[in-house]
Amino acid sequence: MDIAVIERARAGDEEAFVAIYEHFSPLIHRYVYRLLGSQEMADDVTQETFLKAFQSIVNIAGDSNLGAWLYRIASNACFDILRRRKLIKWMPILEESDQSREFTSEDFSPQFI
Repeated sequence: MDIAVIERARAGDEEAFVAIYEHFSPLIHRYVYRLLGSQEMADDVTQETFLKAFQSIVNIAGDSNLGAWLYRIASNACFDILRRRKLIKWMPILEESDQSREFTSEDFSPQFI
């Protein structure tokens, strides 16, 4: 990616940001898809990644590695999703009729669907 394009995008040039998007979006999408395993989620996270990048590109240093920065944004979004999945899968649900109110090892065992 040409430094001049990045500088123009940092200055607010939307066409320059479109060039960045067209260059990096297939790579980011492929990366996110491998992490999440879902086409729909990969589409959403890729869109979220470039939206966040567009909103904060003015804040990155001129000598920053743009690709690494975009991958970091995408990675963080994926890790947030994966953390939420894990919490949802592993949290036990106690019913009102449960007399013991104590957790057993079965409450924390993974449930395979």
